[in-house]
Amino acid sequence: ELYCQLIYNTELDQLYISRYKAFEKKYPESLYRKFFIGYFPKPPVKSAFSISLGPTFVKPTANLSQVYKNGTLFTMTMDVNIGRLYSGLHVDAGWLDLKVPIEFRNDFGQVVQQFDAGDSFSLMGGGLYAGYFFVRSKNFQLAPFVKIGGYTFESMLYDDYDENAEAEFQIFDSFIFGPGIHTELKLHEFSLDPYYGMFPGMETKSYISVKMDISYDVVTKKINPGFRGNLPYLRLGLVWGIGNF
Repeated sequence: ELYCQLIYNTELDQLYISRYKAFEKKYPESLYRKFFIGYFPKPPVKSAFSISLGPTFVKPTANLSQVYKNGTLFTMTMDVNIGRLYSGLHVDAGWLDLKVPIEFRNDFGQVVQQFDAGDSFSLMGGGLYAGYFFVRSKNFQLAPFVKIGGYTFESMLYDDYDENAEAEFQIFDSFIFGPGIHTELKLHEFSLDPYYGMFPGMETKSYISVKMDISYDVVTKKINPGFRGNLPYLRLGLVWGIGNF
């Protein structure tokens, strides 16, 4: 069946790929192994590159949740998927507002800065993540992952160009890590013009999808010990991808 499939259909379509994998699984060692490896082309490895934009909803824990409201960050991600490997990077920027007034004191107990309820603190950072696709079907993806990165969480008293900008009050400037779950649903698939594709002169697949990631970021370093907590989040994104979903 596999040989006939290759003769009558020169394209390595889904039927050929499924029959190739079934034969390889059923007959890992046989008299035809060398012939099979030498004359039958291997199925292409599914690979894709994608970019997404969307919001990340952050919910602080522990003491941070008593002081700061839940916040929303703007996020951009870039993913590279090869076979069962899920990987990428993200950049986040946004702010969290105070629930209650707070104040900072120096070593002599003197108040050096006060903040009112509703004042905003910026949260900025990014990181890398990698995982394994448990499910990578035609229209749906599911992959657990681990991530590493860093975040800076500080006051917004001064503009970036202000000479006092380095005097912002930091809650943390920290390395972070944590586990997460990635899900993605394909909405539409189309072909790019060969002129604009990944390989000029060849048709390239492209797709639009939506993704949802849930993760728990562990903050490893607290500059102010009175502000303890981690940063679980839910991330949504509209995705444009090139390659095989």
